[in-house]
Amino acid sequence: AEKAAAETKQHESTPQSYARNGKLAYMVPSITAHCKKLADTSRQLETSLRTLASDHGQLAGGAVYQPPVPSTRSAGTATAGSLSDTELADLAARATSAADHQKLEQHFAALAARYEEDARNHNAYAKSWRATTKVASAATIAAHCDRVADGYRDAAKEAREVATMHKDHAAAIAR
Repeated sequence: AEKAAAETKQHESTPQSYARNGKLAYMVPSITAHCKKLADTSRQLETSLRTLASDHGQLAGGAVYQPPVPSTRSAGTATAGSLSDTELADLAARATSAADHQKLEQHFAALAARYEEDARNHNAYAKSWRATTKVASAATIAAHCDRVADGYRDAAKEAREVATMHKDHAAAIAR
């Protein structure tokens, strides 16, 4: 939930970085729209994840069953190609070359891949919760996991679209 909250802030601040780059002024409306969708999705994910955390906290008061955690990535692991908040803001503010846009493309493609992985993991969590009969609220938790997975899939779609915009822009500059 904290990661989703941080990503909401990042997505909300990214359009200002693009706006500072005079050569990318034409991209600001479309980037702003994508960033708004990503921020909204992150905000919804944060709410769902906080609800899940609360449900798990209640279960911890006596539940014995814990579904397996299917994550294929360690928590906090950086994704190859991703930029820090500062790097993203700086690059968006000064991007002029094809190489700059390729770095931005790689960042958003890595973000999409991470979101897709998170969606797969939450689908697996939901499946695991549906398989248990030992926890009365398992169906409710599975439904939360489904909503989180849907949110991550939506975020992945938006990130892929931004990556494609930067790929196209890099190709246009290289011509």
